[in-house]
Amino acid sequence: MNKSTVIALLASLAAAALSPLAAFAQDGAATPPTGAEAPEDIELDLGSMRMPPSAKPLAELWDATDRSDDAVKKAYASLTALAKAYKGAPALSDKVVLGMRDAGPGEQSTLDVHFGSGNDFRMVGGPMTLTSAGDAVFLEIDGNNRKYLRLPVEGDLQATLLKVLPSPLPFPLVQLRQGVDDKALLEAFSTTMAGPFTEAKIAGFRTLEGKEQVLITGGNGDMVISIDPATHLLRNVETVIEPAGAPPGMSVAFVMDFDPKIVAATEAAVAVPEANGRRIVESIDDLMMPVSIGEPAVDFALKDNTGKMVSLSDLKGSVVVLDFWATWCGPCQMALPKLDEFAKWATEAGKPVKVFGVDVWERVPAEEKAAFATSFWEKKNFSFPTLIDAEDKLIGGYSFQGIPVTVVIGLDGNIAAVHKGFDPEMVNTLKGDVEKALGAAGAAGAARDAPAPTGAPPATR
Repeated sequence: MNKSTVIALLASLAAAALSPLAAFAQDGAATPPTGAEAPEDIELDLGSMRMPPSAKPLAELWDATDRSDDAVKKAYASLTALAKAYKGAPALSDKVVLGMRDAGPGEQSTLDVHFGSGNDFRMVGGPMTLTSAGDAVFLEIDGNNRKYLRLPVEGDLQATLLKVLPSPLPFPLVQLRQGVDDKALLEAFSTTMAGPFTEAKIAGFRTLEGKEQVLITGGNGDMVISIDPATHLLRNVETVIEPAGAPPGMSVAFVMDFDPKIVAATEAAVAVPEANGRRIVESIDDLMMPVSIGEPAVDFALKDNTGKMVSLSDLKGSVVVLDFWATWCGPCQMALPKLDEFAKWATEAGKPVKVFGVDVWERVPAEEKAAFATSFWEKKNFSFPTLIDAEDKLIGGYSFQGIPVTVVIGLDGNIAAVHKGFDPEMVNTLKGDVEKALGAAGAAGAARDAPAPTGAPPATR
C-alpha cells in the first residue's frame, strides 16, 4: 500500500473522529459512496503498509523569544480577548472545516454553526443536526422521519451535550460562547480530534502573517491557535498529537479552519425543531435505532433477482429476514455468506423462514439496477434471492443510514429484531431471533386457544 493510500485512509478515519455526529450515525456500517465505485473485493496487506512519516512538533518552529514569560502573558491576554469576543457577540455564524494536514476536499468534514442568543445554537454536519434552543438540546438525523431526540438542559449545557454526543466536540465554540475562564478554556482546547492533550499548558505567543498565534504544549503533542487580531475570533487551529493506541513515536497533524462572522441576533435566530409527525425520544440509543422492536414492518412489493414480484403480504405465516446490502459495501460482502449459511440452516431445519437480500443505494441509473445487482448475485451463487430496491423506497421507509443492516419480521408482521453492521456471529444471532419469534407466536396462539375460565366468555380469534 503506497503512502497516498495510507494518508487517504487516515484522513477518512480522522474525518469520522472529528465529526462525532456523523461517526455515531454510521454506527460502524457503510454509507453510500460519494466518489468512485469501490472495488468488489478489497484486500489490505497490513504487514506491508508503509506509514507516512510522523508530523514534527509545532513548537520546533517557535524561538525562545516567542516562548518567553512575556510571550506567555500575551498569549493569556489574546485568549481572554478571544473569549470576550465570542461571549459578547449578538450572534455568530461559522463554517468549520476539519481534516488532516494536506488533506484534499474529499477528505475533510464541514460543520455549519450558528449561534443565537443565550444557549441557542445549531450545528449541521453530515447527516446530523444538533440544536440547542430554549431549555433543551435536540438531535435530528436526515431521513429519519420517525423520531428525534430531545433532552432538557439540566444545569450545565456542556454536560447535557455529552449525553447526546459520543465524545466532546474537538473545538471549544460552545464553551467560548458560554463564557469561560482561562483554565476552562485551556481544557476546552485540549480536547483534540485524536484524543486529549496530557499536561497541557499555554507556552507561547507570536504574530505571524497578520494573525495572533498562541502555542499550547502537552505531553503527547502541541497546538497552535491562530486568532484574527481585528475581531479576536478564531481563524485556524493546527494540532500535532500522538493518538492513543498509535505506534510509539507516531504523530499526526490535524487542521481546523474557521470562518466566523458576527451577525445581528435576528439573522441567526435558532428555533426549536418542528416535530413534523416525528415522535420525541429521550435516549440516544433509541434515536440511533431507526425502528423499534414491536413496530409494524414497512410494507413492500419488489421484484427479486429472477424478476418475480414479492410483497410482504405474500409472506404471511413466515418469519421474514431482510438483509440490506450493496455491491460496493465491503462489510456487506462479509455478511452475505453468513446470511447464506443461515438461510440453508432454516431450509434444512424446516423452519417457516423466508430470507431475502435487499439491494440498495447502487450508483447506477435506476433502470440498470436490477441487471447490475442480478449479475453480482448470480456470480455469488447464494441459495436465497435478493430483492431490488431500485428507488431505495424500502430502506428509506426504515430511515437506515448505513448498511449492512438486517431486519427480522415476526409472524405478526412486526419488527422482531434489527442488527446493524457486520456481526461475525450472525448465524447464531439470527437463529436465536427466529426461535424467539416463533416461540412468541406459539405462546400467543396458545393463549388465544386456551379454554376460557369458568363463567368467562370464550376467547376470540
